[in-house]
Amino acid sequence: MGRPCIDWAGRKIGLLMVIGRDLSAPSGSAKHAKWLCECSCGKRTSVFSNTLGRGVLSCGCERNKDLKRRNTKHGLYGTSLYENLMSAKKRAVKMRAMPKWANQERIKDIYKNCPKGWHVDHIVPLQGKNVCGLHVENNLQYLTAKENCGKKNKFDEGMLNAFTS
Repeated sequence: MGRPCIDWAGRKIGLLMVIGRDLSAPSGSAKHAKWLCECSCGKRTSVFSNTLGRGVLSCGCERNKDLKRRNTKHGLYGTSLYENLMSAKKRAVKMRAMPKWANQERIKDIYKNCPKGWHVDHIVPLQGKNVCGLHVENNLQYLTAKENCGKKNKFDEGMLNAFTS
C-alpha cells in the first residue's frame, strides 16, 4: 500500500489556487496525481502534486516577467519612459547629423508625404558601423516597413551607386 495522496484542493501555493483534481489530464506517473490550478493572472493549468509540494509559484507568467527583468540592464524596456527616452535619442542623432545648409522644409515634406505603411529611411545610416550619413533630403528614401526592418541599419553600396548615377 502506497502513501496517501495529499488533498491540495482549496490551497493557495504561490500565485496558484488549487481548484481540484484534474481527472481529464493523463498523469505521467502513477505516483503523482494532477491538480487543476488557476493562476492569479487568470490562466488555468494542470500541475503534478509533487510539483505543488516543491512550491511551484505560478503558471509560468512570473518566470517570463523574471526573464525580461534579468535580460535588461535597467528593467524599463517596454515602458512609456523607455519609449520616450529612445525617441529623444533618435531625435538627438538626427539633429547632430543635420548640417546647417540642409533644407529643413524639404525634409519635413518628405516625412509628411510618406505613403501609409512605408518608412522614411536613410540611404547611408546616421549611425552606421563603417560610415555615418547626414540627415539631408538627398539621403532619404521611402521603403516598405518589411524592407526597412530587414535592412537593420546597414549601408548598401548598391543603393548609393544607383542614387549617385
